[in-house]
Amino acid sequence: MPQYQYSGRSNPCPICDRTKDKDCRWNEEVVFCHSHIDQDAQVNGYVYRGATNDGLWGQYFAAVAQPVKPVRPRRKQDYFYPSRDGQPLVKVTRVDQGTGSKYFVQQRWDGQAWVKKLTPESEAAGTDLSLSGGTACDRSRTAHLDGGRRRLC
Repeated sequence: MPQYQYSGRSNPCPICDRTKDKDCRWNEEVVFCHSHIDQDAQVNGYVYRGATNDGLWGQYFAAVAQPVKPVRPRRKQDYFYPSRDGQPLVKVTRVDQGTGSKYFVQQRWDGQAWVKKLTPESEAAGTDLSLSGGTACDRSRTAHLDGGRRRLC
């Protein structure tokens, strides 16, 4: 069991600043606060995780910063999905706006040009589509339309 520090006259609790007794205790991983048991004290750097099983302390853990993903630059990227016989069927375009937001455009091949909106045939669940485009995907994997959503296997 890890060694705990206790609140006291010269050692205030990091959550409630308690100094009158040894009711609060903590270590590097967790703070057990005796003042804020059933509610979050809203202390920066700590996350409230509820009361202990015996209801004597509120549990606070150090807040871990989530890694920030870099914002993708402004660009369009096309992914092509042919039918089983190798003919063009669906084209999905990912549009990154350079601000951290993105959207997708789905198009179908009508025999002469790419047309917005898919047909029920091209959306049908369980239709096997081979992945033939895009640099972000492994081209050896197969995509299946699953209820209108692409699922890579």
